Amino acid sequence: MKDFLHNIYTSFLPILLLFITFIQPIYFILVSVGMFIVIDIAFAYWRVRKNPEEKWNWLIMILQFIPKFFVYQMLILGVFTVDFGLVNEFTHIFSSIDFFLTKLMSMVLIFVELKSIDKSFKVIKGNSLFSYLFNLISFFRNVKDKLTEVNNNKNKTEE
Repeated sequence: MKDFLHNIYTSFLPILLLFITFIQPIYFILVSVGMFIVIDIAFAYWRVRKNPEEKWNWLIMILQFIPKFFVYQMLILGVFTVDFGLVNEFTHIFSSIDFFLTKLMSMVLIFVELKSIDKSFKVIKGNSLFSYLFNLISFFRNVKDKLTEVNNNKNKTEE
């Protein structure tokens, strides 16, 4: 039995290393899409906690998370395979971006997750996540303008 397990280990290790080497250029794309899926699940859980009419438990959450995660990751790997073998050479004619189709697909998947996060945020807080972020940016822009004005007034009084 020990020899059998050793043979399996020595047979699959080169295949595993080859696969890891193959996906190395898109590793961070896979991780970022996975992170947005996890964030979406967290916001969905927060939505359920704030809205008791929705019936949801951890089993349903896990059963929704696992297929979505694997489908998105397999989609990115499939697009990457096509991009690596065919499309990448043609996109280099027009642009210097490597694996353009893979990056475009990951941006679409992240946008889908952001819309889902925004939907949950609307239920939780009553307004859109994007409007909340725009208000936050405008608040910090006003703070920056006021600090710049105070700094300019201080410099004028010192002269």
